[in-house]
Formats: sequence, C-alpha cells, structure tokens
Amino acid sequence: MLKKDFLRDIAIFIVVVIFLLIVIPVISSLLKQLLLLQAVIAIGGAIFLRILINRIKGKK
Repeated sequence: MLKKDFLRDIAIFIVVVIFLLIVIPVISSLLKQLLLLQAVIAIGGAIFLRILINRIKGKK
C-alpha cells in the first residue's frame, strides 16, 4: 500500500513538472501583457511542488 501511494505521488509530481514546463510558458506567451497572472501561476506552482516534495520525503 505504501509503495502504491509513493508511486502515485511520483506520477503527480511528474505531471505537475510537465505542466509547469510546457503549459505555463504557452499560456504566458499568449498573455504577455498579464505579468501579474504569470507571477501568480509561477508562485502557486512552486508552492504546490514544495508541498508535494515534502509529502514524498515524509513517506520514505
């Protein structure tokens, strides 16, 4: 059960990283004038990744 949860967390982490690397730059290029939105998305993504990393580290 623990291994299944760990693998699920790894999969979520990979999806979030791909989202941050591919989807957000595309949105940002379409919305260059909305710098505030870009900053909020970047900060929110960083906070989410940090929480996810801490959660994965805690399960080891």
